[in-house]
Amino acid sequence: MLLDNKKAAKKGYRQHPEGIFKGKLVEVITHNKATGEQFSLREDNGTVKKRICLVFQTEATYQDEEGVTRNETIWDWHNIPESFENDASNLVKRLSGLGLNFAGETKVDTDDWLGLDGKLTIDYNKEKDRSKILAAKKLDGDAPFEGADYEPYNEVG
Repeated sequence: MLLDNKKAAKKGYRQHPEGIFKGKLVEVITHNKATGEQFSLREDNGTVKKRICLVFQTEATYQDEEGVTRNETIWDWHNIPESFENDASNLVKRLSGLGLNFAGETKVDTDDWLGLDGKLTIDYNKEKDRSKILAAKKLDGDAPFEGADYEPYNEVG
């Protein structure tokens, strides 16, 4: 049997352009909206890691199908660390770069992260057709980015 091996177009999905952009953390995604299950990743050794996605909306723009100018978003995936006092965790490094400090915290509320402003350095890999955040720094003295057209992944209400 011969099977097609065509690259399917990702409907409604664009890669974020490369560069340095102001951005705002607009959503924290923990669960698959279709299944209700928490996102996870099975590693080669069989270990399952819980995952979280930080969604940033940036000052980069694009034209949608109706010709309306909209702001880009980029999803930033991380493993959830066992402890937020683990400075080696990529998630903790990302949030610390945006000015958060978890020392002495017994509980961490992801809702407190919403609205964090930052300067994001974004790379685009043409071979993999993938964008990713290389660095995120707290805005110092710059006016924050204010986006208005973000449509959340999670159900709101």
